Amino acid sequence: MEDIKKYIISNDLKTSLIHKDVHSANYNFLYSDTGKAIIEFTEIETEKILDKAFKDYYYYHVFFMEKKKQELIAFLLNYTEKFMGLKNYKKLLIIIFSNIVTIRKFRKESIALDEYLNASYNDCESQTGFEVHYYMQFSAVLHRYCNQNSIAKKQIEYLLKNTNPSDTNVVVMNYYIASLVYTTDGKLDQAMEFCYKAKKLLLETNNYVRYLYNQMTFAKVLSSLGNYKTAKDVYTKCLEGARALNDKVQTNILEYLSTVIMYMKDYNAVITTLDEIDREEISNNAAYLYAYSYLQLGNKEKCKEWIENGKKAIFFHQSAANYLILIDKLLKQNYNEIIDYLKEFQKSEKSTEFYGSYKFLTKLLIKYLIKIESYKEACYYANELLDFS
Repeated sequence: MEDIKKYIISNDLKTSLIHKDVHSANYNFLYSDTGKAIIEFTEIETEKILDKAFKDYYYYHVFFMEKKKQELIAFLLNYTEKFMGLKNYKKLLIIIFSNIVTIRKFRKESIALDEYLNASYNDCESQTGFEVHYYMQFSAVLHRYCNQNSIAKKQIEYLLKNTNPSDTNVVVMNYYIASLVYTTDGKLDQAMEFCYKAKKLLLETNNYVRYLYNQMTFAKVLSSLGNYKTAKDVYTKCLEGARALNDKVQTNILEYLSTVIMYMKDYNAVITTLDEIDREEISNNAAYLYAYSYLQLGNKEKCKEWIENGKKAIFFHQSAANYLILIDKLLKQNYNEIIDYLKEFQKSEKSTEFYGSYKFLTKLLIKYLIKIESYKEACYYANELLDFS
């Protein structure tokens, strides 16, 4: 931990911004314009390049120069043989990895970094110390995002057993990631347990931003268990916290809160809550919530308007796109088409971590099966819901 902290401090953004002249429209000027191939540089020259790469990365990160970040990551991985002997090389890769791992457009780079770091540590589970454990945490996050939850679960279970209890920051992150992994795995009681453990440590260490994200996971688990009122209360407190911290997650919380309110069938409140979102940040997720709420309130024109808005939304979620298709079918009221679509949709939601959505869709499916007097099939899905609960 201290090594990485010292490395960040000695290569911080302030230093990078003071020396603005090191940044150029041609990122490779330091490496290619010398007339000398990087493979020919001495160790001291290579260390200077690595030092510059760190400063450049933070410069590109702060000023949202994503293409430059991708070029830099590719450069660092293209010359692993040259850099691998340097003390700070893996530290820099881990810092970059932890920074980009949850960003979809950097998924290719995240996977490449994970493959290199995993190979460089040889057998992670035989390694000890903060550095490798820090890497393993974010590797678990990546595998969860890549629908490889069994690998993520194995990694986090190893970390839970082997992390030094005195490394509070690592321990609390283990709890937080475990809550996500067990939610994805459908083990909601265990996810809840880790949310409580993380909450206790986060409050003790005054880590309010991470506490906010942990509580969002907690609310998600509560919603999946059908405890909508408590989930709504937790999301409402999360929203207050995000506003106090001026955290950019406010829009996400408003969408999650609206979803829970929709499950509670308070459709006017869904619309009022969604109206708080900046129109430039409207996603197709918010659009389907608007559309479904207006449909339930009998305003078909507004419903159609929001279906079209959802198709044009910049921020896209596949599950929300599926909901927009469903709502369009609900408008047309072809029962057989609705039922066929619901069967596939609820099955796909169950295979993800969207258990609240899965329950909502299954109840809707049962409603329409009853409408066509398919009682035996309705009982089958009702039993499926009971088995899940």
